Amino acid sequence: SGGKVALRLDSPEGELLGESEFLEPSETAGFSPSLLQVPIQLPENFDKQLHDLYVVFVNPNSSKDQQTLMVVLGTEFKLDKNVMP
Repeated sequence: SGGKVALRLDSPEGELLGESEFLEPSETAGFSPSLLQVPIQLPENFDKQLHDLYVVFVNPNSSKDQQTLMVVLGTEFKLDKNVMP
C-alpha cells in the first residue's frame, strides 16, 4: 500500500532523525534495485556515542488489515562524512 521510511533513534518511537518521501504502491513485483535516500538530521545535543537506529515503515492512511506497506530486499547505509558534528 506504500508509505514512508522513517529513521528513529534508540526505539521505534524514538526521536525522528529523517523520513523519506511517500513511496507509492506498485502493482508490479520488480526486483531491480532502487535507491532511496533519507536525509538525516542529528539532534543538537547528540552525544557522539553508539546508538540503535530503527528503520520504521509507516503509512498513516493504512489500516492494520490492509496490504503490506512495502517489501525490502536489502539495505545499505552510507554516512556522509559531513554529517557528524
